[in-house]
Amino acid sequence: MVENEDVWDDTELIKMYEHSVSATYSKLGADTTTNDWSVGDPCLARYSEDDLYYPAKILEIREEKPDQPGYLVLYDGYGNTDWVSVDDIIPAT
Repeated sequence: MVENEDVWDDTELIKMYEHSVSATYSKLGADTTTNDWSVGDPCLARYSEDDLYYPAKILEIREEKPDQPGYLVLYDGYGNTDWVSVDDIIPAT
């Protein structure tokens, strides 16, 4: 295999950027929480595996209960979905 020294691996840079954006939105916290969400709305949703925020779209809304999050989101560019609570989504600006 031939290695190309001109190829730039920006994986770590992307991770640092995502962490920085997530930390900023985490600091905003409840100030950005809204219950006025609709199916199809773009948002930033906290991903349960790493607690970082990622761009997402709301696919489904159901009654939220203490043990049952009420918002099904699809993470843009990743293709995976997750149920999140209203406290874990913020407006995409």
